Amino acid sequence: MQRRKAGIIAVATFLLFLLSPYLYAEPVLNINNRTDHYLLSNILQYFVDTDANKTLDEVLENSDAWQTSNSDTINLSFTTAALWTKLNLHNDTAFTQDMLMVIAQPLLLDIELYEQQADGAWQKKSSGLDKANTGNSLRHRYPNFSISLQAGQSKTVVYRITASNLVFPLSIWKKDAFAKNDHVDQYITGFYYGMLAAVGIYNFLMFFIVREKSHLYYVFYLACFISAMACIEGVIMENHGAWVTRHALLILYALNHLMLFFLCLYSSHFLDIPKLYPRLYQWIKRTAAICLVTIPIPFFIGVHGFDIFHTILASIVCTLVLAVGTYLLFKGNLLARYFMISWSMLLVGALIYVLTILGFLPHNHLTGNAIQIGSVLEAILQSLGLAAKIAQLKKESLAAHEEALQIQKKSNAQLEDKVRERTHALEGLTAKLAKYLSPQVYSSIFSGQNDVRVETRRKKLTIFFSDIKGFTEMTDNLESEVLSGLLNNYLDEMAQIALRHGGTIDKFIGDAVMVFFGDPETCGEKEDAIACVRMALDMRDRMVMLREKWKNEGIYKPLRIRCGINTGYCTVGNFGCESRMDYTIVGGQVNLASRLESSADPDQILISHETYALVKDVIACAEKGEITVKGITRPIQTYQVLDLQENMQNRAAVISARHDGFVVDIDMHKTSRRQVMAYLQGLLDDLGK
Repeated sequence: MQRRKAGIIAVATFLLFLLSPYLYAEPVLNINNRTDHYLLSNILQYFVDTDANKTLDEVLENSDAWQTSNSDTINLSFTTAALWTKLNLHNDTAFTQDMLMVIAQPLLLDIELYEQQADGAWQKKSSGLDKANTGNSLRHRYPNFSISLQAGQSKTVVYRITASNLVFPLSIWKKDAFAKNDHVDQYITGFYYGMLAAVGIYNFLMFFIVREKSHLYYVFYLACFISAMACIEGVIMENHGAWVTRHALLILYALNHLMLFFLCLYSSHFLDIPKLYPRLYQWIKRTAAICLVTIPIPFFIGVHGFDIFHTILASIVCTLVLAVGTYLLFKGNLLARYFMISWSMLLVGALIYVLTILGFLPHNHLTGNAIQIGSVLEAILQSLGLAAKIAQLKKESLAAHEEALQIQKKSNAQLEDKVRERTHALEGLTAKLAKYLSPQVYSSIFSGQNDVRVETRRKKLTIFFSDIKGFTEMTDNLESEVLSGLLNNYLDEMAQIALRHGGTIDKFIGDAVMVFFGDPETCGEKEDAIACVRMALDMRDRMVMLREKWKNEGIYKPLRIRCGINTGYCTVGNFGCESRMDYTIVGGQVNLASRLESSADPDQILISHETYALVKDVIACAEKGEITVKGITRPIQTYQVLDLQENMQNRAAVISARHDGFVVDIDMHKTSRRQVMAYLQGLLDDLGK
């Protein structure tokens, strides 16, 4: 038993002796002919220089401090330390291998590469943002260095890296393989930015169609997001020169803050926060304002320190936006569904990318471009959400329009009832007021033909005056009630005749009636004059009937009218002031018509020569000679109206009848047929009694 134990110990000791060089040897990356792309987990060694002040010799001497990374990516996050990495390479082939060392992180501030030469000396190469990536072997958005290994050659390279957010994803490519792979990446990158640009242009055009603010805010947010991604992926540094490269982190922080600003505005307007939760909207606006006003800070204090504040602010904004979206989602808000699903796509893409960097997921085109895929899906889904918002706004607009239409219909019905009521009242009032105006004047005013303003004009008119002979003496013998009834009856009868012939009743002055023809409506000077004389004949004939009527009512004294008619130019229109007007006529021709009426005998119609010249073809007249009237110096030729010419031709000059008990002599030159018939009818009525 003792011998067996001793033998086992001896064998174990011999094996440890043989394997000791391998147990303590540094890891080596063997380059072969089968592999084009090498990941460095469990091969890359690293050392963290906390004070960032050590030299190459110092870190190489401290061999116990080196650790081997178990991930393809070394992530120190936000730090001021310097990261040292060491990689041992060996060409395990019979050919020279031209390799390219690529760091898939374009935002490293300073990169130093130390390459060990055959004589043991170290050759230094530099790159990074501070040096505008001038040390890159290939013009590319990622920092890169070429290295050549002879057949069977071994070589050690050491990196020193500083960055605000230190992530170091180093990998080794054969140059030809990298060029082919990068060609595919360029297509993917172009497709990615093209998709986002197409979504942005679509929503920008939609803004001009629907004028919805959320579209414009999303376009600005998307523009900032695209620009920020171009910084993160190094696209901006690759294409926009040394100044942009050196200030890439400052530009990135500014773009990120603008992106957060527009994200606050977009999410609040897309989800209708101002209308649903005004107080919450005030907090979102304050957060957006903080994002905006803090943009200049890193330009003064630098990126170190500000990166932590930026991360905290971004976390607060995203948490606030997602919390609001989640709350509205549980409240059943349709737009919140689109909002949360789209943002979930972006968050899932970001999570996959982080897990890939940390080594939990394999690195391939899908996982390596997870953020890009997620952001494209987010943009597409957000566009669908904006389209849904347009549909919702349209639906709300239609509902509001329908509601407004119903309200308008109800209001219109109420208004129509009120208008109908007011119109009825106005018609009644108008009808009452119309009694104070001649119908022609009333119609011209309400039709808009004439304005109600102080305005006159010269016009040739035919003027009529009449009064009752002996009316003044009668007033002393009649009671006022009887007198009022008689006068109103008389004026009503005369007014109806005047209106029937188209005359404009100017005024009633006691028992006197003033009518004129030719304004506001006219049939021509001659027709107006004929109509006026016809009216006078009808008035004279009607008085025969009225005398019999009044006689039966107890008024035995016969009432007879006398009429005067003249034609000439008068001033006609509205006289008075703006507060009180009277539509009438003035002038010497009006006075002459009044004087003719005063000079006429009872039952006589006296006209001037001017009127006679216009009516002589239709009206039979007898010359009465010249008269002198007050106010007119020249003598006035007058004519007595007998009857219509057609009536005069159909009757004998004198009708006589003599029988025992009565004698009848009728001179038709001095009276009219209707007047005679009215007298005879009165006699017959007396005989019947």
